[in-house]
Amino acid sequence: MAYPILNQADAGEIFVRLYLYGISHTLWDMANRDSQRAVGAFSKAVSLEVKGLMARHGITQTAFAAALDRNQGYISERVNGIKAFDTDELDIFAGLIGITGQDLLTTVSRRIYEDSLPANVTVGGFGQDRQDRYARAADEWTDTEDNGEDTE
Repeated sequence: MAYPILNQADAGEIFVRLYLYGISHTLWDMANRDSQRAVGAFSKAVSLEVKGLMARHGITQTAFAAALDRNQGYISERVNGIKAFDTDELDIFAGLIGITGQDLLTTVSRRIYEDSLPANVTVGGFGQDRQDRYARAADEWTDTEDNGEDTE
């Protein structure tokens, strides 16, 4: 098979088109990689906890976004469990409400653990009913905020 002979201009144009085609597909793949990756159960639990704490402390998505130097849409995706928070973002959020990122993640871990237990098991002084456990946990957060002390 005979290949056509290209002059330098044609070869340059073909190279540029293939190069740009490759970059555009690489960028598209990179941009869609995060959106295609499923968010895990722990990340969703963290999002739910952050959403509840934002409501409890009167922090808007816009205010949280400003603290992270991001836009509101970025925060919305994370608060609604579409994408996961990273630990630096959680540290900043925790600082906004006066706790540490470690405290936040410990609370989420404890709630996941408690939810995995049978309904008749009591853990850490919480009652048998899940709603009761959540109500007491909410009171614990409120007490911590009011007293400025850690209740654990």
